[in-house]
Amino acid sequence: MQKINRIGQKFGRLEIIGESPPKGRRTTWLCQCDCGVTKVIDGDPLARGKIQSCGCFRREQLAARSTSHGDTINRLDTKEYRCWCKMKERCYNPNSARYNSYGARGIKVCQEWHSFASFLKDMGRCPPNRSIDRIDVNGDYEPSNCRWATQKEQSGNKQSSLKTSTGECLRQYCDRVGLIYKRVHQRMKRNRLTVDEAIALYL
Repeated sequence: MQKINRIGQKFGRLEIIGESPPKGRRTTWLCQCDCGVTKVIDGDPLARGKIQSCGCFRREQLAARSTSHGDTINRLDTKEYRCWCKMKERCYNPNSARYNSYGARGIKVCQEWHSFASFLKDMGRCPPNRSIDRIDVNGDYEPSNCRWATQKEQSGNKQSSLKTSTGECLRQYCDRVGLIYKRVHQRMKRNRLTVDEAIALYL
């Protein structure tokens, strides 16, 4: 069987940068981790998502458990710290229920935000009734692509959101020009119209 060329492919924090001599019948690859470490990794567990880093992610988890991050209220972790932990988990832990929507799609956390202190410095405290949101749903977790957003703002920013021809979310467009989103959406489905055609009926 011909070996698949995986050079350039990314698995979690690991990017395959070259071939490595096989170990018996096992294919191995030379990988570079986002942290800068290069390491030879067995191909099978790598391709199945069982290995996501050079080992730095596990070390970060152990360090977080064994040291105090200092961000607590009444001995409970703050909302920002819980958000940071869940953000990394869905990007790098294949056992996470949300991994397929994040890490498996190549979504990652920028190197600076592997530090909670840096994350908190860039994002600040989360306002009431908001949670972290990526402006570009296909982009990474990084300062230029993240905000604390309301549920309504996040609902309008999902991959499945309807868009106008200019790329604006239909719900946001309706709010901006004073149209009733539900009516536009129903008219669109009932008459099998495009977003712009449904909007035009009200203009």
